[in-house]
Amino acid sequence: MVSALTVESIVGGRSTERLSRARRGNIRDLHGSSTARSRPRRGDLRHSPRPPASQSDRVGLRRLRGFRRAGRTAPRADLRRGAPARDLGGADHHRPAPSPGAAVARRSGTGPRHARADAGRPAHPRAQGDPFHDLLRASRRPGGDRGPARLLGGRAMSTAEAEVHVGREHRGDLRLDADVVIVGSGAGGAVVARLLAEAGQRVVMLEEGPHVPLSKYRQMRPSQHLRSLWRDGGMTVAVGVGDSPTINVTMGRCVGGSSMLTGGVCFRTPDRILDMWVRERGLADLGPAAMRPHFDAVEGAIHVEEVPADMRSRSTQLFDVGATKLGHPLKPLRRNTKGCRGCGRCNFGCPEGAKMSVDLSYLPQAVQDGAQIWSDCRVDGVMIEGGRAVGVTGRVLNGGGRPWRRNEGGKLEVRAARVVLAAGSYHTPLILMRSGVGRKNRHVGRHMTVHPAFRMFARFDEPVNGWRGALQSAYSDHFEEQGYTLVSLFIPPGVLAATMPGFGAELSEGAKAVPYISVMGGMIHDEGGGVVRRGPGREPIVTYRMDRKDRASIPELIRIMAKTYFAAGAKQVFPPILGQAPVDADGF
Repeated sequence: MVSALTVESIVGGRSTERLSRARRGNIRDLHGSSTARSRPRRGDLRHSPRPPASQSDRVGLRRLRGFRRAGRTAPRADLRRGAPARDLGGADHHRPAPSPGAAVARRSGTGPRHARADAGRPAHPRAQGDPFHDLLRASRRPGGDRGPARLLGGRAMSTAEAEVHVGREHRGDLRLDADVVIVGSGAGGAVVARLLAEAGQRVVMLEEGPHVPLSKYRQMRPSQHLRSLWRDGGMTVAVGVGDSPTINVTMGRCVGGSSMLTGGVCFRTPDRILDMWVRERGLADLGPAAMRPHFDAVEGAIHVEEVPADMRSRSTQLFDVGATKLGHPLKPLRRNTKGCRGCGRCNFGCPEGAKMSVDLSYLPQAVQDGAQIWSDCRVDGVMIEGGRAVGVTGRVLNGGGRPWRRNEGGKLEVRAARVVLAAGSYHTPLILMRSGVGRKNRHVGRHMTVHPAFRMFARFDEPVNGWRGALQSAYSDHFEEQGYTLVSLFIPPGVLAATMPGFGAELSEGAKAVPYISVMGGMIHDEGGGVVRRGPGREPIVTYRMDRKDRASIPELIRIMAKTYFAAGAKQVFPPILGQAPVDADGF
């Protein structure tokens, strides 16, 4: 969602005068050369003459070959620009890096080898985890991207996205210093990284999760995507208190954060909300006029565009039929996409690279301006000296073990003049609590809102095949004054089949109805709040209590959604209530 950016930050150390000395420079590759070029094709590398290597180059090459023969990872050089963030620990720091002449791209390009005749069609059902396709379990490698390029002498991945240092392949401890360290590589941290790197700051960004480039996640089934990029495999929850329901909270754990998992829907914060912030909260700098240029800038950076009507799935068309009959036709959604083909997999890694999540928009630009991104680096706390933040500590997750086995990996320490925590609403307060920051501030970890959402399934007599088209393309704000928003959506058929009601034979029978199912979603503008607390392990315990008015509105929202589907000709609806059987129009 494009909205006012909220990034919790702790400021310490030197002044920000360096920001006034903004400078821009060329891209520095892993070996320190100043270049700004697109990656050559494989054939170009094979047939282009290589510049003669100096004696130091030959020494570097021999060392690299020795590492490869020994089966070890070659030493990693930092991405440098001006005064770089320095690696202060480990033997790798003292080894010279090869010259640019030693760099050889092993793979190139992120596009398909051959143009597809059906390039305008949605992705094959098997790629969406269709349980009914007879090739579901067959092993087949798509004929598209063959993976990212790699440079000898470093394990940072050089792709069309961004160069990322892979922490799990770094040996031993990791110690760096920088002007700014940013914890979290999602939508908040990525924007900060780009702006500060552009202003000439030495930026180090740390991400707990792995780096999964487009060339890999575009080939993943939804189940693989859940295991690799989602925190807790998509099972993160806010536990309901009292009669409040437990709410599933989508959260990314990867380079790119939760921007990798969203449907790409971009709403601006409504003017009435911004006016309320100014009027009731005293936030004079966040009024509609002040925010408009910032919205424009972000929407330009991530390419926000309106979803055309011809990209609507049949599921969305049926939703619109019912809404129009009830007097509130749907409006087109705006999403951060470029070249969308309507394959319906926005939440599970766009195979076309059309969703402009921050791994394809903000992070590459930050890296071009000198920022370093490290994956597999978990931050446990903020270092405080003299009442000021001077860096962060944690673990490089390169040990291959579990926390209870005490071999998670090497020690992590990054010293910086400024610390920015952009680890999300669950983990930013957790890091603050562990650091003793704000111990006397009763607001740390409180006031978390989640806009509770519910899905409604409906079964039609006609085939719907709702996975053919944009995952989300239209919405209705007709009930906005009541606190509801209705949105179109669909999820890959394999995931949808697993969420059908019942167990065993009943679930199997329900899965057969997936081609005839339409799906819509309803969101509540919540007034309740959640609380983040330290748990016994690494993860926080989060509880959520819905406001009494919000709880009372749930039955009405379900009634509106069901009424809309029955107006469209649905035979049954599946209320989002645990244990509730499908209901027909007469029994609702």
